[in-house]
Amino acid sequence: MTLVQKFSHPHYVSPDSIGYRAYVNALIQFNAALQRRLISYLETELPHGQQQPYAALTTGSDGRLEKGPESLVEIIILQSRNSFEGTLQHQFSQATRSYAGRMVFSLEDLEIKDLSVGTPLSYFHGSPQRVFPSRMIDSVLLYGCPELHERAMQRLAEEFIGSEGKRIVEITKDRRREYKVIMRTGVQIFKGSQIVHFGLEDGVSHYEPTQGFTGFKYGHLRYIQFSLTEDILRYIRSTRHGEILRDMPNSTQDRILYAQAERITPLTIGETEDLIDNYAYFLWMLHRQQEQYKARKETSLAFDTAEVKARTKAVESILGRKKIIQ
Repeated sequence: MTLVQKFSHPHYVSPDSIGYRAYVNALIQFNAALQRRLISYLETELPHGQQQPYAALTTGSDGRLEKGPESLVEIIILQSRNSFEGTLQHQFSQATRSYAGRMVFSLEDLEIKDLSVGTPLSYFHGSPQRVFPSRMIDSVLLYGCPELHERAMQRLAEEFIGSEGKRIVEITKDRRREYKVIMRTGVQIFKGSQIVHFGLEDGVSHYEPTQGFTGFKYGHLRYIQFSLTEDILRYIRSTRHGEILRDMPNSTQDRILYAQAERITPLTIGETEDLIDNYAYFLWMLHRQQEQYKARKETSLAFDTAEVKARTKAVESILGRKKIIQ
């Protein structure tokens, strides 16, 4: 059996061929199908996964079921007492280097978290200056020992409840505020330089990832994501338990709906619908721009300024007054 026979991408619907709400629903199904195929592929290439002394997770847009087909799959490795390093790391790297003639996994910045040491799991590559709790909150097990992932999520909840949790909340809140400014203005100040992600007056969005231009990713999408992350952190700290990390679904829109179903949101049904609708619209716009950039290296996309301003006002009105989870 060839690699092409063993693995192929599920069908992907282009954002230019379908409306934004239908696109996001199709995107979630595309990502769910992709994860099922990746799980099957890894188990074929590296049998007896549940008996391995490590766990391979995916995270970010992969974990949230909202990545496009060309983005590489991010990987986090959980281990205990260096159980992954050496022969097992080599075997995993060989199996995931490429298949079906294409790169799929992002292995250049592989993150390894060792549960036998006390470094907070929210630290990216163990650095206290790079705190990203959402990487573990959004994580999904692809291969390996499920008990390690369960242990990690239990420890993550304890981390949020404990003394370090207050600092993690404050850092998340600061980032949320930064993304709110970008959402309102389209402009980011980074290392003293001004980056215009989108212009609310000229109606042009800019996407050139090698230069730091990300369209509606920094701003609307990150603002909603980090608002949700901050609310999850505060909810765990206030209730003193982390079952929500186990129980809530993966995608952003389904997490918002989960909060409504569990009656842990102050949002009305109308506000919930509006927030999901606006998130879907800006995710659709981002993916349209990413496809345009990949196909033709075009870095600018025109948009309806009146619509974007109205949607920005709606998101700010909801999240400026209420939490998603409380």
